[in-house]
Amino acid sequence: ALKEIAHRLKSIVHASVIFVSFNESSDISSWEQVDPLGALCRRIAFAARRNRKANYDSDFAKADVKPEQIVEWLGRDPRILLVDEMNNCNSLLEKSIPSTNLAEFLKKNFLSKEDQYLVFSSHIVSTVGQLSSYMDSGSSRPIAIHELPLIRNVTNAVQVFDWPELNPRKALFYGLVPALIYMARLEEKSSIAHISFHKVKEAIRTCVKDGLV
Repeated sequence: ALKEIAHRLKSIVHASVIFVSFNESSDISSWEQVDPLGALCRRIAFAARRNRKANYDSDFAKADVKPEQIVEWLGRDPRILLVDEMNNCNSLLEKSIPSTNLAEFLKKNFLSKEDQYLVFSSHIVSTVGQLSSYMDSGSSRPIAIHELPLIRNVTNAVQVFDWPELNPRKALFYGLVPALIYMARLEEKSSIAHISFHKVKEAIRTCVKDGLV
């Protein structure tokens, strides 16, 4: 979902859109948990790379990227930082120097001034409260929480995703999330060519029109 937001933002805002992830190809390693700020800086540097073919594990995972280097690179330009699965930073579970350093960096460079924004996803709601308490700010700037859209009608979903075997148990297994159900259907039809982008957009429009989400 954040990748879609990042793609959309790049076309409508005059700001640097930086997308980083603590999941998938740049999953946060156990040894990085003691320095979450360093882990974030490495991923920002990776997102800013000129060589789009670079591999995170082989080219950036052990890189020593200082926070001040990232600040210098950011300059004073408007910026939006999108962080996927912030909850994977285990240090946020307890107040500590590493977690406070991360929160202060985010606050100073992506929240405290005009035209600075922070968007992150988390599998647990408590991440919001944890970050807020670490930032220890009296600011009235609000935090907006948006839940993922969910399938509301399994019968209609069966037709939209062309999946006769889809039942309430399977839908619940995938969290009622349309994107997860769609990807599960693709895997089941792996012997068939992937659905075209046009058909994907049409499926999304149908989901919205028929009140599936």
